[in-house]
Amino acid sequence: MAKNQTKVKSIIILVLIFWVYQILLKAPTQTQHIQIIHSKWNWTGKIFTITFGTCIYYLIRERLKPFDFIGFKKESIFLKRPLIVASLPILLAFFSYFNPKTEYDFETLLYESTMPGIDEEVMFRAVFLGIMLNALKERISFFNLSIRNPSLILNGLLFGLVHGVQITEELDVNFDYLMGLGTFFYGYLYGWLTVQSRSILLGVFSHNFSNVLIHLIPMIK
Repeated sequence: MAKNQTKVKSIIILVLIFWVYQILLKAPTQTQHIQIIHSKWNWTGKIFTITFGTCIYYLIRERLKPFDFIGFKKESIFLKRPLIVASLPILLAFFSYFNPKTEYDFETLLYESTMPGIDEEVMFRAVFLGIMLNALKERISFFNLSIRNPSLILNGLLFGLVHGVQITEELDVNFDYLMGLGTFFYGYLYGWLTVQSRSILLGVFSHNFSNVLIHLIPMIK
């Protein structure tokens, strides 16, 4: 009974953290006066969420064990399968060659090489996935289907939801299904990579490097 209550508390904590994360991320795009850096890219929101995610991680670090994914796990991070999977988003990024040519933009490359991977891997993989793995069973049965590691699926769904939801300047909420589906795939992949390597470091590198290539290749082709 006590164990179930702990799991329920963990899910409630996850939901609360998620909504605070969303507010911190989206608010600067809607309210100009709280922006630290005025730019076409949401530097301010990312700075807020990286700071928030880091603080939350240290506050709940003991709750995350044995799924503490911050740090360098030298015994597992160089395993063959994680390295192959980490290269997949980088290889897929080369398809951006078929996108329309764009002008060179150093700020875009700087942003993509730093902010998204750090923010999202700390928040979604170190914090959210760590909570999920502790709160949910390793395997669940759905009708006659056995699902292994449902935490990875839920983490991917959450990742897809965040990227698929679009809020306009008029505060209209839309959902981009193609973006949501694509980022679900990447969310699941980075979650699997984190679990296998016991660290978010490969995910951060793969995430940021692939993002840079997606923007750089149309600039230089």
